[in-house]
Amino acid sequence: MNYRVADYVILTGINLKIHRGECVLLSGESGSGKTTLTKLINGLIPHFYSNGKLNGGVSIQGEKVAETEIYRLSEKIGSVFQNPKSQFFYTDSSAEIAFGLENRGVPSEKIRQRTATTANELGIEKSAWPQYFQTLRWRKADYRICFGLCGRAGNLCA
Repeated sequence: MNYRVADYVILTGINLKIHRGECVLLSGESGSGKTTLTKLINGLIPHFYSNGKLNGGVSIQGEKVAETEIYRLSEKIGSVFQNPKSQFFYTDSSAEIAFGLENRGVPSEKIRQRTATTANELGIEKSAWPQYFQTLRWRKADYRICFGLCGRAGNLCA
């Protein structure tokens, strides 16, 4: 896969396969294309950023990202941005954890079950949830991961 904007080549020769359950770290210098690759994987490119030229394609669990509606992609993949604070909608962490499930129309009882199960899997005590919003940025990233897992996205881009 290759991706360019105008005459500027951002990504070239990318061939990547990530299996369910794998943890992949993208690292590199500022401007090396990490964020662009993440946007291609999670569908922000081409659904929200369409000014570039993509040669090749990206598929998530057999579906072509460019041909799949973004809300469908969000059922399969979640992203944690560099500044996770920009992804929060609520100040109450339990409401934030339930946000994605509520948007998908998941029944209240199932939301309560999933939030409790996910918090337990990650070792986050429910009584500590409100305090998490007073903590450091990297802990907020933990919360974004929790939200993605609670919605049971098959893959997370962190």
